[in-house]
Amino acid sequence: MPEKTPPELREEMRGPVMWLTIDREERRNAINGAVVARLSDALARVNGACMAGGMGIMAMCDMAVASSHAVFGLPEVKVGLFPAQVLSVLGGLLPRRVLAEMCITGEPITAAQALELRLVNRVSDDVDESVDWLLGRMLDKSPAAIRRGLYTMKKIEAMAFEESMAFTESQIGLFALTEDAAEGQLAFREKRKPQWSGR
Repeated sequence: MPEKTPPELREEMRGPVMWLTIDREERRNAINGAVVARLSDALARVNGACMAGGMGIMAMCDMAVASSHAVFGLPEVKVGLFPAQVLSVLGGLLPRRVLAEMCITGEPITAAQALELRLVNRVSDDVDESVDWLLGRMLDKSPAAIRRGLYTMKKIEAMAFEESMAFTESQIGLFALTEDAAEGQLAFREKRKPQWSGR
């Protein structure tokens, strides 16, 4: 029987966290259709080169943690192309002139520069420790509040100020109606840790 080829995107559950790892070492972990098809909302972990389409995927994540030796770049211009597709997601994260320089020169930036530009949340010599630190401060929070909150943040990005104020005001009532909100308030009054249902 032929040996099964390893998946190009490995999935591993570690407690309540799913770890997604691009596993195409022979192609320097380049993204292909199969990898993109299996990626969904996730917490990006950059432990090497984050280039081209990888920049787009990282930019679509809500948070990103990088190792101090990671590099970030848009090298498409070096092969006669332009990173047009990632502009829509990187445009909201990077200052226009920085993004233009990266696109036009194709030169990468360091992890330290990415942190200074707020492209990533944390940079560390031990990327796993940084991810664990961040997860440790997320996993004890209400999944319902986080899910609804991220939806609200993304929804108001394209709204005018007055529209965003009205929308966020309407969302406050919806947050209060969740089971997690009732549990969180009860746990606070009873001086105990909440038991989140995620609803």
